[in-house]
Amino acid sequence: MKPLVDALVLEGNYQTKPPCYNTNLINPDDVTCLHGAPWHVQNTQRLMGGTLPGKAMTIVNNDNFHRVDSINPVHLPEVDTSCNTTVSGCKLNTITVSENIYGQLD
Repeated sequence: MKPLVDALVLEGNYQTKPPCYNTNLINPDDVTCLHGAPWHVQNTQRLMGGTLPGKAMTIVNNDNFHRVDSINPVHLPEVDTSCNTTVSGCKLNTITVSENIYGQLD
């Protein structure tokens, strides 16, 4: 069962801990709820964003759980820095928004 439970934790499954739905853009650190999906924080931005050829780049991602159908406040992903192609090292700060949706037969 360990690999299955590990996958659920990386997904940020709502059965492991409830999501931190907060009205702010960035969810606060709170040990009673999930801030975001660990898989997204560790992997997705790096995999989807790639790297600049010959440049050292670090991506620091802050994933947040929010209901994407909420109207106010609006929660959108953002990139807080940019990497210049002429600079040898760069730290790219991003914020992503996730919402896990489970079926009725979950």
